[in-house]
Amino acid sequence: MVNLDMLKHQKATVLNKIVDAIRADDEAAFQKAFEEYSEVIEQAVLAEAKGLVKANDNQILLGRGVRVLTSEERDYYQKLAGAMRAPDPKQALANFNVVLPETIINA
Repeated sequence: MVNLDMLKHQKATVLNKIVDAIRADDEAAFQKAFEEYSEVIEQAVLAEAKGLVKANDNQILLGRGVRVLTSEERDYYQKLAGAMRAPDPKQALANFNVVLPETIINA
């Protein structure tokens, strides 16, 4: 998942590069900085689109009566599956320090 705060920081950094290139009247630096800016915008748009698709999928599943996992539950199950796939699952589960989410207990 893409960190939106990181994207904002990258965007600000690249915009500073663009401004510096304009002030220095350096066409090559401007072109490179603009390409970087385009890539940052592309990452932001893709991250937002993936989030919208996931939200839409969750709405569809809810409409069908399927229980949708919370982010905490999804994280728990992903870490549990990772521990089970370890070369020594018994040892991995012994060191498993993730707490069962309250929403699972309540369900």
